[in-house]
Amino acid sequence: MHLIANANLFTFENKTSNVKKICSHLRIYYMETTVNQRLKIIIDELAGHKQASFAKKINVNPSVVNSILGGRNEPSYGVILKILSAYPQIDSDWLIKGEGEMLKPVLPNKPLDNGQFGADVIDILRQKEEYRQLSEQLLEQNKLLTEAVNSLAGKSPASEGALHSIEVKNNEYAPAA
Repeated sequence: MHLIANANLFTFENKTSNVKKICSHLRIYYMETTVNQRLKIIIDELAGHKQASFAKKINVNPSVVNSILGGRNEPSYGVILKILSAYPQIDSDWLIKGEGEMLKPVLPNKPLDNGQFGADVIDILRQKEEYRQLSEQLLEQNKLLTEAVNSLAGKSPASEGALHSIEVKNNEYAPAA
């Protein structure tokens, strides 16, 4: 089905009920089309009325397109696949059966995961910061342990202070019982 517009009168024809609505300044016929007519509509609306450029884009000989438009042949399955491949915005149901709209509906830019990916990224960044802070704390503890070991080897008074500092730090990070 395809809509054809004229700027004088608005007429809506429904094949099953033959209902006509008339409004001023615009005429639209709602009519059934053949696959050959739908191909002509594609060429007119998406290929700028140029059969040769359309044929080139779908990678067929221009005589094939001319034969289809002339009504001598219908498009083969292969030609239909080439059209849908070259023009992915065309709805296959419309092209093959004449049902629905010519172009597929445009979907809004809504994440398929309902935004969960963004929340996951934020959690990962938070965890990264926590790991960075823990790493800094471990490096500091390692430094204190190294100083303590070096001091113990020399039995200096600083070693007792370093050991006490390590015990305090270890108790700060120990899990609560």
